[in-house]
Amino acid sequence: MGDMHIRRARLEDAAEIGAIHVRSWQAAYQGLLPQAYLDLLDPAERTGRWEDRLSGTDWSRSGTLVADAERGWPDLVLPVQGVTRP
Repeated sequence: MGDMHIRRARLEDAAEIGAIHVRSWQAAYQGLLPQAYLDLLDPAERTGRWEDRLSGTDWSRSGTLVADAERGWPDLVLPVQGVTRP
């Protein structure tokens, strides 16, 4: 199996991050939030939010990292967001 690569999220990652965001909410909050609400979560709407977030990233303060698969790993991007430390 190949290496897992951690990198800064790019604007072109927004759609995949948006889809992961929706699927993770639907799985994590099933039975805790109304199913009708979870069913209405829209990856395209989340993509727009992630495009805004990624295009306005100030890396000196915070940012989103993704684990980007290479050589033999499944094709996935896992977002991780946090505040930078000096």
